[in-house]
Amino acid sequence: MEKRLIAFSLILVLIGVSACNTTSNNPNNSTDEDDDENEADDEEDEDETGDDDEKDEEDSNSTRPPAVPTNRELISASELAKHKTKEDCWISYKGKVYDLTNWLPKHPGTAGAIAPFCGTSNEFEKAFIDKHDISKVDKLMEEGIYKGELR
Repeated sequence: MEKRLIAFSLILVLIGVSACNTTSNNPNNSTDEDDDENEADDEEDEDETGDDDEKDEEDSNSTRPPAVPTNRELISASELAKHKTKEDCWISYKGKVYDLTNWLPKHPGTAGAIAPFCGTSNEFEKAFIDKHDISKVDKLMEEGIYKGELR
């Protein structure tokens, strides 16, 4: 319990540091109205770019800790299922989607233990709980790159 409290405290500190860096590093420091306009422009740009969305998302996720889900993108089961190989492995656990591609070669139980469950939700979650119960949930969230919510 004490480890979880320490981990939770660390997450809160990271969120605070991230928020401070975001506002202090922005030379424009725009108003909320400007932010709303920029978000609308960004959404229009995303619709036009198509395939660049995944790359942009990966770039933005690589700069923040995966254990701190800030991305609220909804990911469909069919999108999750597209990421079903060792070279591109997404899984879902408790409704949250994580990219485990970089973790697979480091997994103590070998990549082969996880690879059959790439691109799945219920199957991965059942296998994970059967093997680890909840003892490795923190490790999963630490090593996985959070992609969004499963819809």
